Amino acid sequence: GAGGPVGRDHRPIHKELMFDSFSGGLGAAARETRNRDRERVGRIPGLGAIYRDQMVYAGAVLRRFIESYVVDVKFDLDAVIDGKVTQFENLLDVILKNTKIFGGEWIFDESTESDDGKIELVPVTGRRDFGTKLIGSLRGSPVGVDDLASLGFEHAPAIAGAKFELAIRTNNGPLPAAQIDGEEVPAGDRYYIDVVARALRLIVPREHVDPSHTDRSAATSLTGL
Repeated sequence: GAGGPVGRDHRPIHKELMFDSFSGGLGAAARETRNRDRERVGRIPGLGAIYRDQMVYAGAVLRRFIESYVVDVKFDLDAVIDGKVTQFENLLDVILKNTKIFGGEWIFDESTESDDGKIELVPVTGRRDFGTKLIGSLRGSPVGVDDLASLGFEHAPAIAGAKFELAIRTNNGPLPAAQIDGEEVPAGDRYYIDVVARALRLIVPREHVDPSHTDRSAATSLTGL
């Protein structure tokens, strides 16, 4: 997809092509912390071999999550998705996901495919929803999101679309941090994202492939070489 933030005067602050994901809120703030921690870890000989990148990120997420009990980091979001307006209040995070697997371990929507021409907006509506997604969407988890929802845990489902306009509102606080494909980008209060369908051909591990949704023309052409 292609997109980026615009400022309060509606002028673009940043434009970028996105392959994997965009997010604003707790997750992006955790990536800022992870990047700083990873740099510090790299300065200590031998520690980088023990304190792996995923551990750095997990520690950053936990730190930001705990901070959310002390500092009000929530925000409201007005989302126009393919022309339809949806409003969210008191979000901790919002994720727009292209590829099926997020962070190497989480699947927020089993029906999605990387080449379906759509991106999924995943709202994180609070700490319970955060926990539900963290546990229920984890690959290999013995309990799923529906199981947790049946026990009373909150869950806001993903919404798919090809064109997004996101307007963020805060209670006079700072704008939530933002990231694209794991890299920090300037925070804005409005984002526009358009899907460029099937602009790239993906090569993925066989275990990640659903045969019923696979275009095998590339494999056929390669065998003829």
